[in-house]
Amino acid sequence: MTIPTLLNRYQMKVFETAFKKQYSVFQNAINYTILENGTSECYTYWPRGMISYQAKFNDCTALEESLVSILNLTPIKHGSEYKYTQKADVLANGGKTINEVCNFDDYSSSVSPFIDVYTTKDGAIVKMSLKSGGYLTSILFDVNGLKGPNKWGYDVFFMTLSKRDRNGSLEQKIYLTDEYCSIVEKGGRLPRTILQNKEKTEDNDFSLFWH
Repeated sequence: MTIPTLLNRYQMKVFETAFKKQYSVFQNAINYTILENGTSECYTYWPRGMISYQAKFNDCTALEESLVSILNLTPIKHGSEYKYTQKADVLANGGKTINEVCNFDDYSSSVSPFIDVYTTKDGAIVKMSLKSGGYLTSILFDVNGLKGPNKWGYDVFFMTLSKRDRNGSLEQKIYLTDEYCSIVEKGGRLPRTILQNKEKTEDNDFSLFWH
């Protein structure tokens, strides 16, 4: 194995470890907030084959504010440095998305009225849309911050909040998941690939549900 290949594998492992850390920290904080405050009406679900949203403004606002407080997130007012590849360019260059309907460009842009930008204590960037009311309840993790490469599926990951409705019934827990929307650039990995401890995202991984 060549030195560049080894370095690339090492870098991907670093991103994987950082993503797993952010995922665990945020999922635990979500669980805690719901248990303590009953803030449970902020999620995406799948009634009768059509993506829908249950995003009560008060609950979504309370959930985001709780995450900011618990995790000691620092708001970033400008956010002009935190730009990512637009969906059309990702797809044109061999990338893929789980759901063609999903649009990630508000998260890709430097400034959006729907998106709040924060930095974590360890330098990761987090973009959230929870307080926008009715907008897709989702979170972007840029585990490497400004260091780059700032590429979907490498150091940047897109996830939604879900109650995993498949058959007309909702689970009680809110899950941080990529079941409805996620996107990767060529060679990148879906959040589910990393969480399932798989080395590579395969073509058959691009389905709406993975549990």
